[in-house]
Amino acid sequence: MRKIALLVSTAAAIVLLTIPSRSQVSSTVLPLQPLGYCQLSSLNSATNFSACSGGIPAGANVAWISVGSEAIRYRDDGTPPTASAGFPLAAGATLLYVGTPRLIQLIEQKASATVDVLFYRSP
Repeated sequence: MRKIALLVSTAAAIVLLTIPSRSQVSSTVLPLQPLGYCQLSSLNSATNFSACSGGIPAGANVAWISVGSEAIRYRDDGTPPTASAGFPLAAGATLLYVGTPRLIQLIEQKASATVDVLFYRSP
């Protein structure tokens, strides 16, 4: 029997899970085709990925979001987040967003927040 190791990282701990497997792991989001990178550093008001240099790459339906040294909040329901309302992401957190990246809006909870984004296309 093969075992598959899955590394899960959070701001508090790194956990290694071992999952027994008899077949290849599949997922609706894999394989991923890389489309581009963006860093956003002006998040003092609700900002979406169209603020990225070059905008959102055509065909992107996955965004891997990494939060810098200050926490942010985000929403993807059409309502802009505020510094106190929206889904919080702590400093150092990552989010694998599968959906429509153009709907995501981000805002810093404290000045100087940055976000790094990798865009992908999943079949």
